[in-house]
Amino acid sequence: MSELGRERAATPVGTLRRISWGGIVAGAILALMIQFMLGLFGLGVGLSTATGAPGGILSVAGIWAVVVVLVGVFAGGFAAARFAGIPSAVDGALHGIVTWAVTALLALYLLTSGAAGLVGGAFGVLGQSVDDMARAAEALGPASASLGASLKANSAQLFAPAEAGADGAASGEAAAPEGAATPQDRDAAYSEVLDAAAAKGDGEARNTAISAIARTAGVGRAEAERRFDAFAERYGKAQAAGEADRQAAASRLARASFSAFVAMLLGMAVGAAGGVIGRPGRGAGEGRSARH
Repeated sequence: MSELGRERAATPVGTLRRISWGGIVAGAILALMIQFMLGLFGLGVGLSTATGAPGGILSVAGIWAVVVVLVGVFAGGFAAARFAGIPSAVDGALHGIVTWAVTALLALYLLTSGAAGLVGGAFGVLGQSVDDMARAAEALGPASASLGASLKANSAQLFAPAEAGADGAASGEAAAPEGAATPQDRDAAYSEVLDAAAAKGDGEARNTAISAIARTAGVGRAEAERRFDAFAERYGKAQAAGEADRQAAASRLARASFSAFVAMLLGMAVGAAGGVIGRPGRGAGEGRSARH
């Protein structure tokens, strides 16, 4: 007969209890407080920092963060199984796993609420991983709108009126009639320039953008072409830098996700081990019931 079958046969049917939520809640609270206490200790003695482990999970701070999680989960699983009072090894392991799950959910709630700034550094690798994933996800957001906005802040020269006589004399062309361009006109022209810079190699979009610059700034076509080419060069460099940042953010997100997965997997295993070790031994009455 398997161990599970022997344990079920040894336990009177009328007193069979599969789960103790009181023990699980008590174990989860104990696990959270131990993790918080050890996290504060690590911050106090310099084993960890409030901004996470700069060297990753294999650094001193990263290893300490994992130890904080595992010690807290083991203690919580041990206490939950002992409070439940069920001698079954399988039920003890399940109590430890459920205690780990409740602890993780409560920790995630605290880390994503207004208390994140206070408890983030004290919850070890989970807090660090949540912070890293949040920053990486923010960096992976749509970049085209922010790129256009950042370039627009420095695009005053794009539509600046030409100096009197300088543009036409230098280019040999007559400047376009200078009108009073409104902010709406400049915004519309900037949108055309931005679209043309994004559509590399599109000659029609380029001509439309150059005409918009010449019309809005009151400059000749040669000057408008020079301004557009300078803007397109800045746009290309900013786009390349943004893509490099997005790739780095994607790499950080992957590392943070894997670190969180490993830490949670270890936590589940340690919680189960704590539940198995913490379950109470069989009493004399249970032994006599098993023999009969």
